[in-house]
Amino acid sequence: NAYELIVLGLRKNVATKKPPVLIPAGHAIQLLGQKMRAGLMPGYQTPWDFYSDGIHVNNDASYLVACTFYATIFGKSPVGLPVGAYQAKPGFRDDSVPITPEMARLIQETDWEVVATHPLTGVASDDSLKIATPLLDSAVAGEPYRCEVLPAFGKGPCAWSVAGGTLPAGLTLSADGVISGVPEKEGTSKLTIRVTDAKGTNALK
Repeated sequence: NAYELIVLGLRKNVATKKPPVLIPAGHAIQLLGQKMRAGLMPGYQTPWDFYSDGIHVNNDASYLVACTFYATIFGKSPVGLPVGAYQAKPGFRDDSVPITPEMARLIQETDWEVVATHPLTGVASDDSLKIATPLLDSAVAGEPYRCEVLPAFGKGPCAWSVAGGTLPAGLTLSADGVISGVPEKEGTSKLTIRVTDAKGTNALK
């Protein structure tokens, strides 16, 4: 949020030939974190697994950031980019994680979903609107819950709604895609979520 506010402030108050843009590496890590929790990135469970200590990230995270820069600066999908110097270096503690072709592809696709969707990158895509969040985090009865459902592509801003089924009692879905509240009791709920972009295009999951 802080970086978004900085970009908006620069656009409003600083005269430039081209509007400043955001390179949303943090947003890409957020979406990739959702995919990790869904089991889509073997060896990783949360974004904290990217860190070798409190501030230093490994070569996988560095590659993700590089792909985010590429997609934002050139306005092109990073899918297919080589791993190159970001590949694991034996004996280097922070850079010792092999980047498999499957992992590279997931990182690239996630970066493009974020860069081509965020309104401050200046990048758009002809890809169809979809719900990028693969799986909702589990909730605990009686405990505060918050899960942001993320879109990919389409024309923002997006509006969210429940298209089928019901949320557990105590939880609500806001129009900007945040499920929050305190679930009242244990159980399983099945629901379908709809996202609608500014062009009226819908996507369901």
